[in-house]
Amino acid sequence: MRHDEIAAATDAVTRWAERSGRRSVPAADGLGVVLEALSDDLGVTDLRDLTEGAATELLLDHCPERVGTDRIDAVLDAARAVVEYAADTGLVPATLGAKLRREIDAAADEFGDAVLAEEVAGAFHDLVGAEPDGREADGSAGPGEAGNSAGTGEDEDEDRVADLVAVFGTDRLPPLRLPSEAELADEARASPRLARVLALARWVGDGRPVTAEGDLEPADAAAVVDELALGDPDLAPDSDARVTELAQLWELAEALGFVDVEDTGAVAGEVADEWADGDDETVLLVWRQALTELSAWSMLTDAERAAEIDLDLRPAGSTLLPLFAARRDGLPLARVSGMIRQMAVDDLPAGRADEAWKDWVAVHGDPARVLYGRLADLGAVDIDDVDVVRLRPLGLSALWTELSDDLEIPLLPPPAEMSAEHLLTVGTAGTDDDLRDEWRGWRTVRDADTAARALADAARDAGPDERLIATSLLRELGEDADAVWRELLDEPALRPYARQALTDLHGPAPEFEQDDEDLAWLLLDLYCAVDEEDLPDDLAGNLAEAVRPGEESVFDTMWRLNHPHRHTVLTLIGRHHPDADVAKAARKASFKAPNS
Repeated sequence: MRHDEIAAATDAVTRWAERSGRRSVPAADGLGVVLEALSDDLGVTDLRDLTEGAATELLLDHCPERVGTDRIDAVLDAARAVVEYAADTGLVPATLGAKLRREIDAAADEFGDAVLAEEVAGAFHDLVGAEPDGREADGSAGPGEAGNSAGTGEDEDEDRVADLVAVFGTDRLPPLRLPSEAELADEARASPRLARVLALARWVGDGRPVTAEGDLEPADAAAVVDELALGDPDLAPDSDARVTELAQLWELAEALGFVDVEDTGAVAGEVADEWADGDDETVLLVWRQALTELSAWSMLTDAERAAEIDLDLRPAGSTLLPLFAARRDGLPLARVSGMIRQMAVDDLPAGRADEAWKDWVAVHGDPARVLYGRLADLGAVDIDDVDVVRLRPLGLSALWTELSDDLEIPLLPPPAEMSAEHLLTVGTAGTDDDLRDEWRGWRTVRDADTAARALADAARDAGPDERLIATSLLRELGEDADAVWRELLDEPALRPYARQALTDLHGPAPEFEQDDEDLAWLLLDLYCAVDEEDLPDDLAGNLAEAVRPGEESVFDTMWRLNHPHRHTVLTLIGRHHPDADVAKAARKASFKAPNS
């Protein structure tokens, strides 16, 4: 399709969605992506040419490279809208439309992971400072240089931040609580993998001969594999699996400075002593570099040893970024494997991609299981009995250290030291489960009156989102918050919540009855954070319940209130209220409200 044809088709689908009463009108940019990919990549210039399998191919093979993570939902909604439009208008049979819709639903999660895979490799490269075609010139990022070393100017810094925001979908991540530095250092010292790296360095001692490539001589390699019990002891010392384990440890020991390799041979490096006897800061610095080395280079080392030329396994470690985003629930190892596969075969034709991946897995194992097994051995992650991988505190701390210069990721103090403002930050940036857990811990170290007054003070200075959270937590205190609620009757922004709560506690009373301004203020607080590009499924139903026909006078009150989001909320109601007369009244009021 030409640009004007795509614009016309976008307009046609949009008008159909508005007339048909569809739950949401698809975003124009999402429609543009879908229609352009159908035309350019699948050759579908007329929706009558859609065939079975087209939706799967569209989403998994062609759309991921066209969008960022912030547009995943918009593209999925656009794809569904195009299919529904084609079926509803008779361009395709209803049975085909239903099949294509099922294809979209089945491919949705994999599409999201494919888009994420496109984003994470570049962002991770920026963090570890690695050249895309291999190590830095000196073979390593160097102790303390991993993370942020790629950005050398304002443009690079801005690009790095933009890449990270594309991965996480925001520049503000949920707060995080970490153990103390001493506790983390103790955990780092207990790393099984670094214990073997130290043992290897001590075995090297004052000197061992090396090959021209800087590896141990075969006889020494077999001896140390046996002496340190590397790999499966039932296999021969020179078996590929055990030699691979030695190669991994050798690369790590050299990169960290546990072993120094020169033309004449290898000797134990100074870092081996620093690791064994160093202070907490030094130990954590070394451990963090070990994480960088393993995540950035471990799979590349395997690929180089196997002379792999098809698969690109370099970005495998970038899956640590979505794992950090999913730090509470973790990620299924199978999902991590899917992301690694997406990156590894990105430049291969579909037929060769499947063959190359299967060949590698058959000989070397699933890269996700191999890599994350090594990271678990380092102490960075745990893999549970159902193959869900989660970051351990050391891994969380290391990634927080790398990310926190570019993204807002607050660190939480212990519950006894937390303020109510900390709690509200958890509520706005974290999940409901995060807030529930932190609330429980915060509440147990405070009496009810202290907790209530702290929440009320925080609510007085808060915006709408924080007000909703603070007042909902206050309600959980029940009668213990009665005195505080009564004080809040004199606070205009909190009076509506106080009247609600006191009515629930004591029953209806004239002094607790909500007036039009209270109801209008609650509507403004409740709906001001709704994202037009990611509308809740039940928005129309909730709006119908909130403002019924005949209650339109509330809009006249809303636009007169000194609320910063009155224009936004009235516009939202005008667009999405299912009753035409109510919606029209909201739109009319929105014209009077200042657009702040």
